[in-house]
Amino acid sequence: MPQLIMLALLGTGAYVGIRWIRKQARNMANDMAARQNSARGGGAGSGQKSGPVGTGEKARELGELEWDEAEGVYRPRRDGSV
Repeated sequence: MPQLIMLALLGTGAYVGIRWIRKQARNMANDMAARQNSARGGGAGSGQKSGPVGTGEKARELGELEWDEAEGVYRPRRDGSV
């Protein structure tokens, strides 16, 4: 019976230890990503949003937009004026 109790304690300790290691690794990865993002100028206070464009990339300037009635969306002005 004592062997079974020891086995249960070892199993619980291993489970808790693995969860702790995974949590620490995830925290380190998040910290590294935040540091890299702030080093690129895309920190939390810079006003840039991360999205499908990618981290640290700026949206290109398209100039003025005009409403396209047929499509129901804004599109860049076609006459070339900025």
